Amino acid sequence: MEPSLDEIRRHAAALPDEMLLEVNREDLTTAAQGIYEAELASRGLAWPAEVESDATAEAEAAAAKGGALVSLAKYDSMEEARFARDLLRNEEIPCWFAGELALHKGDADPLAALELLTPSAFVEQAQLLLSSEISDEELARQAEEAGGAFEDE
Repeated sequence: MEPSLDEIRRHAAALPDEMLLEVNREDLTTAAQGIYEAELASRGLAWPAEVESDATAEAEAAAAKGGALVSLAKYDSMEEARFARDLLRNEEIPCWFAGELALHKGDADPLAALELLTPSAFVEQAQLLLSSEISDEELARQAEEAGGAFEDE
């Protein structure tokens, strides 16, 4: 017996971000794809193959200017990894997830999604930024800004 669309919707909503991103789009029916895409959009996510489709070209261009890509860190959770990536990008430090680049080469290592890379010229600056402590006031400000962004949507 096939699950109903309501059951699929409940299942997608119950999945943590990491598991939702692991769902293979091609394994779903057209209707189920729509449900999963809506759930991803509601969380501000996209299936890895759809995220920054030109990530490889960007990484290659940045590497040409700033040296070979170097691993900065591997994270235990997608939230932690995204926070680090966003922190670096806010400071205009180019960075990508290894999995983001591997997908475009046909590799599919799920753990690569948690490894952050940057050109070697940016390693020191990135490590300093990632190792710096953020004050409670700064965290509260960032949370307030993020909350305001979600309220606008």
